[in-house]
Amino acid sequence: MPALQLFLIGAPRSGRTTVFRALTNTPEGQHSSTKGTHHLGTVKVPDDRLAQLRDLFNPKKYTPAVQAAGKIHTDLERGFIRAEVVRYGDLLAVGSLGHCREKGTLKLEGKAYIVQDGDIMHIRFNA
Repeated sequence: MPALQLFLIGAPRSGRTTVFRALTNTPEGQHSSTKGTHHLGTVKVPDDRLAQLRDLFNPKKYTPAVQAAGKIHTDLERGFIRAEVVRYGDLLAVGSLGHCREKGTLKLEGKAYIVQDGDIMHIRFNA
């Protein structure tokens, strides 16, 4: 059966460890490979849990940015300020969010912004 290599990064206490453990069936406190705050593991494909994650985090048609943020965590919806948005292809082309800022492909959007398929969002919020 083919496998998908999974690499998760994110802010501390953002839930990435929980998602990582759920996908890789890794017991708490044990990781296949860790380096700093990054987790690397392998997930067998096809895996129904990947579809469940896709459905959870895939915004429906005409989803405002504030509601999409709330799908990730209710605190993000409550304290939503704005979102930094870049298209997936633009990010791949330049390699980092910093380079996207320099090139002008990273946009600041408000609560009413309608999330599009392929958007990568960095949510600014007030805790």
